[in-house]
Amino acid sequence: LFSNSFYQIIVLQVKKEQDTLPEDFNLKLRGYRHAMEARIAFYITVEIPAANVTNKTEISVGDGGIREEYINAKLEEGKQYKLFVRAVTRIDGASYISNYNKINCGNVVKLKKDKLLLGQAISHKENT
Repeated sequence: LFSNSFYQIIVLQVKKEQDTLPEDFNLKLRGYRHAMEARIAFYITVEIPAANVTNKTEISVGDGGIREEYINAKLEEGKQYKLFVRAVTRIDGASYISNYNKINCGNVVKLKKDKLLLGQAISHKENT
């Protein structure tokens, strides 16, 4: 069971008309390429197996790398982003998804890259 559980980091580019995830975000949420094609401001940037996460696990958000099927797209300098985390467990073709939680890293990330201590973000998350 544990080996089929993952944490997903969701990036939201803050815009005047959108500074939080919409209620129907689960229906639209995919990776970066899909978000750009669909012109939506949020996407999954990283998915990491839960078994690999400790209090010292670091994730560089926006490093341009590819992990599993997700592009950790570079963040644009000067733009504002919010980060969210959620847990996903996949069993027999079904996915069980937790509510998302805003990652409290100064509320809004304004940096080109932000090192995120994923294990600490999960244990010190801010409910939304």
